Amino acid sequence: MTKPIFIYWLPVALWAILIFAVSGLPGEDLPYVFSGQDLFFHVMEYAVLALLLNRALSRTSLKSYPQKKKLLLVIMACLIYAISDEFHQKFVPGRVASLADILLDGLGIVIGGIAYRGRN
Repeated sequence: MTKPIFIYWLPVALWAILIFAVSGLPGEDLPYVFSGQDLFFHVMEYAVLALLLNRALSRTSLKSYPQKKKLLLVIMACLIYAISDEFHQKFVPGRVASLADILLDGLGIVIGGIAYRGRN
């Protein structure tokens, strides 16, 4: 018996919503946890997004698609989301849009994409 498609796509949607929600928090509402947390969280949140998206694509719509092309699709889709997220932050009090954040997101995307690729 095959699993319903939402089992794979729901985590992608929920994670993207979580990223958007956290990005919508005003700067002064962000808790301080540890030094360098901004760098760490940018990389990790997009590594997870890339993992989840790659998993969803690999188990559903692009099951037979070559892994390298799937990885490029994951990277492009996640980067577009990262850019749109930075644009969104431009309108949030105490937050700014940053090219450095997009580069950190990109690093996380590549790490997550390669990590998933390595498991298959």
